[in-house]
Amino acid sequence: MDRAGIWQIIIEERLGIRDLLRSLTPAQWDEPSLCDGWRVRDVAAHLIANPQLDVAATLRFVGGMWRGYDTAVRLDGVRRGSAPVEQILDQWDRFAEVRRHPFVTSIREPLIDVLVHQQDIARPLGIRRDLNPAAVGEAIDRARLMAVAMGGGRLVRSVRMVATDADWQAGRGPEIRGPIGELLMLTCGRTATPGSVEGPGIAEPA
Repeated sequence: MDRAGIWQIIIEERLGIRDLLRSLTPAQWDEPSLCDGWRVRDVAAHLIANPQLDVAATLRFVGGMWRGYDTAVRLDGVRRGSAPVEQILDQWDRFAEVRRHPFVTSIREPLIDVLVHQQDIARPLGIRRDLNPAAVGEAIDRARLMAVAMGGGRLVRSVRMVATDADWQAGRGPEIRGPIGELLMLTCGRTATPGSVEGPGIAEPA
C-alpha cells in the first residue's frame, strides 16, 4: 500500500475514534484504559497529539527524554489528558485529518497508534471495534520491530504468530493462531480478547 492509502486508513480510523469519543459519558472519560496508569482521556489526548508534532514540537519532546522514553511519553500523555474534555475534542476536530507525523518516525507508527489505542480506549469500556485486517497487515510487521518498546518483545521472540483472517505469519516457536488484529494487540504488549486466539504459544510469557 502506498503512502496515500495508508494516510487514508489513518484518517478514517481517526474519524471513527472521534465519533467514539463524542459518544462517551463524563465518567467513561475517566475510566482506566488498557495502558497502565492511563485514563481514557489520557490515551485520547496522546493519540491526537501525533499530528500536532511539527519539527519544533518534536524536538522539544525529544529534549525531555532524559528521564527515558516511556516516562516522557507517560508524563506527556497525562499532561495532555488533564485538559478539559471539550478541549481534547476540539483537537480531534482540528487535527484528525492532518497528514503529519513526527519526523523521527515512519508513517506506520501513527497507523499502529490509531489501531491499538482505539482498542485501549474501547475494550475496557465494553465497546467492540473490529480492526480491518488489511490495515493491520500494513502495521504489524513494523510493530514487530518495535515490540520491545511496546511491551511485547519477549512474546514476539518466542512464538510463531499465524493469522486466521489474513495471509500473514511470522516468528518461530510454538504457534499462536487468531485474527490478525488480536496478534497486533499481543505484539504491542496487550492481551487478546478472551477466546480469540489459540495454540500452544499462548502459554509463553509476554
